[in-house]
Amino acid sequence: MKPLSKAEPAVPETVDCRQRNANTESGLRLTTADKPSVAGGRFLIRLGKQDIVQQLLANGAYPDATTNSGYSPLHLAAREGHRDIAAALLDHGASLGITTKKGFTPLHVAAKYGKIEVANLLLQKNAPPDAAGKNGYTPLHIAAKKNQMEITTTLLEYGASTNSVTRQGITPLHLAAQEGNVDIVTLLLARDAPVNMGNKVRSGLTPLHLAAQEDKVNVAEVLVNQGAVIDPETKVMTASSCLRIKVMKSFAKWICLLCHCTTFPFLLFLCERMFPLSSFLCWVCVCYV
Repeated sequence: MKPLSKAEPAVPETVDCRQRNANTESGLRLTTADKPSVAGGRFLIRLGKQDIVQQLLANGAYPDATTNSGYSPLHLAAREGHRDIAAALLDHGASLGITTKKGFTPLHVAAKYGKIEVANLLLQKNAPPDAAGKNGYTPLHIAAKKNQMEITTTLLEYGASTNSVTRQGITPLHLAAQEGNVDIVTLLLARDAPVNMGNKVRSGLTPLHLAAQEDKVNVAEVLVNQGAVIDPETKVMTASSCLRIKVMKSFAKWICLLCHCTTFPFLLFLCERMFPLSSFLCWVCVCYV
């Protein structure tokens, strides 16, 4: 099944840190685009060359210069997990709230790549934990989707909201349930994540519906124990249902007997919990029920 939305920031190109002060050394940059002047800043950041980065900053290199995709040196330091370089950039005025063209902050990037030391630094410096990208994804959404338990815990400790929704109405719990992250699902629910919130696409799917689609029985069990319910008006199109429909379209009534859920274990789970199987019909089944 394809992800509900593309949350991942793109890989940056080069960082051009042209100095703001024309009186500093001519041509001083943190860039790979201008090879004759100074070694590439992106390369230096990836290698963790803090001393050289410090020297460039001390000589007036601009800490918030960006790539074509909007990545700043702080984004790169967050991606590579170089806390000391991130600290140096912040000491020289780098912006915590600077965003890429997709609206992602350095904290989003640290959350994606699980760089807990940089994430802690950014949060200690008051980076907004609920900053949303253009698609509405917060760092907590990304951490939940990327199995970043430690980052998720840290974001929640700094006040990240479990109720944040993307433009599609997706909560961090939706993503954690879809990915089968039992520990993160449990943690989000303990922080009052809305267990029965439906998204804004595909008939208002809840976290339980998404767990069903991906055959995440363990996650479904946690959700049900925390009050998840099935809306009988919501029909779920599963990946395996789609396959059966393509192969056996002329036998739609027979398909109805098979595609109420994705696997036998999940069917058994639903039966044990006495859920109405009609809630898990595919769209072809709906026409015959």
